[in-house]
Amino acid sequence: MSDYIGRKVAVGIGVETTRGTAVAPAFWVRHLSLDFKRKGEAVQNESALGRREKFSDSEIVKQWADGKLDGKVNSQSFGLILLGAFGTVTSEASGAGYLHTFEIDQSNTPQSLTLAKVDGVNSRRHALAMVKSLEVTIEMGEYVKFSCEIISKQGTTSSETVAYVEEYEFTSKDAYVKFDDVDDVAGAQAGTALAVKSGKVTMDLGVEAYHELGDTEPAEIHAGAVEVTGEIVARHSDSTYEDMYHNNTKKAMVLGFENTAVDLGGGLHPKVEFLLPKVAVTDYDTSNDLDAIVEQTMGLTAELSTTSGYTVQAELTNDVDEYVASES
Repeated sequence: MSDYIGRKVAVGIGVETTRGTAVAPAFWVRHLSLDFKRKGEAVQNESALGRREKFSDSEIVKQWADGKLDGKVNSQSFGLILLGAFGTVTSEASGAGYLHTFEIDQSNTPQSLTLAKVDGVNSRRHALAMVKSLEVTIEMGEYVKFSCEIISKQGTTSSETVAYVEEYEFTSKDAYVKFDDVDDVAGAQAGTALAVKSGKVTMDLGVEAYHELGDTEPAEIHAGAVEVTGEIVARHSDSTYEDMYHNNTKKAMVLGFENTAVDLGGGLHPKVEFLLPKVAVTDYDTSNDLDAIVEQTMGLTAELSTTSGYTVQAELTNDVDEYVASES
């Protein structure tokens, strides 16, 4: 056993066949930071023993693991992050590649994952891993990045073979934001990209651990209410977004990125799109720096469209045929 730097830590993700039963990683994620740790909660024994000291013993009563996983969006492994956030996926052939459509599973116990963590001291598989939140950010001059918070069981010792596959990444030159009339997602996808400086989509999945008598680990980890928000920063060149805010005008929105430098075959490129059929500008502000171009920041809220039948979907185009349960 020897000292190690954080860069040598590896994190992998697999899709569980049986909820709460750990499986091997299907992909190892190229992460930028990992703050995922085992955690516990103890209760102190305060019984009086004829002395001034307050505590005489303690017991562990809750055990779990949680934390943040941040990284650049990669063309293959990001599909598992999306599956963890949305809960369900359908895959179909698309030219020389595959199109994966992720939708919010309305069950309170959607698809679970296993997160494997390997460091210089331990190797563990954390079963019943659930994505609590996911944020995808596109910013000028940067790679497209994601940040997600994950909660799971405390983990069991494992033996892993860490192996990364070739994947493709995305930068700001690949990214775009588009609007069209409410519920016209197809029109937004086919439309012209807006002049924006940055954008992001955030999903809060309302995930919480549920503990019961007889065990320290969660009996279940439930998915609750889903909230989808976003933000766009652009030059204050006209009053379009300001009018949307004050008039409560709803629009269809697409936030996406496509690496056109990579040809999967037949002109098909790695691509991710977040589709939001009904978006409202729920917060609006402008900058006031005297020596800088005035910018506008729009806070967005995605609403359930009863016409389109969803609040948000994600589409991923790559060369993975399907995202299915991993072997143990």
